Amino acid sequence: ALCAAAVLADSPELARFALLPVLDRLCQSALAHIEAGRSEEDLVPFLEMISGMAVTVREEVFQSSRLTMLTQLCVLAMRSTNQDILKPALLFLQKLLFSQSAAVSAEAIRDIIQAILLHFHNWPRSMSGQVFKLFSALAERQEATFLALATVAVPALASLPASEQNIALRALRELRGPKFRAFLSDLGAVARGENTPDVLQLYAPDPAQ
Repeated sequence: ALCAAAVLADSPELARFALLPVLDRLCQSALAHIEAGRSEEDLVPFLEMISGMAVTVREEVFQSSRLTMLTQLCVLAMRSTNQDILKPALLFLQKLLFSQSAAVSAEAIRDIIQAILLHFHNWPRSMSGQVFKLFSALAERQEATFLALATVAVPALASLPASEQNIALRALRELRGPKFRAFLSDLGAVARGENTPDVLQLYAPDPAQ
């Protein structure tokens, strides 16, 4: 059922008239998968369905009574390193960060930001595009909360030498666009042990400026 629902989500009409009315039942099905201890891969069709709906009927799904559960599932999915799980979960959250729905609480936004900062460095390099989009959404739409949380208990920063840590904090505050994307990729690589901290010196401010 979830696999079929994921296909329907690509059509605005089908998502609106076939999926939204039964979203509660589909959420219960996903919850049953979790409670039964099934593999996390079993949730991929459900995540693909809700990410598709976040694109095709955006605000309508964000006004759902099940929004809290959908958000929590995507936040939990961020613990994974499987790109098939991460891609739809991150797309849903990216769209949610831009939502105007009153149902999106400040607490939910804070939980999303904390989870991103806690886990992004563990995601494979193939997710760099999604990481950049997420951080750009945070910087654009949730800047104050994002920057406040970025200064405390971020694993990717905590293990850095003081000099590189200061550079990284400044980069999170000031860099945007392609250089921000490159910085996030390098920061993740350093945290995963794929590069050394001195690569972050590339993002130090120019003394001449």
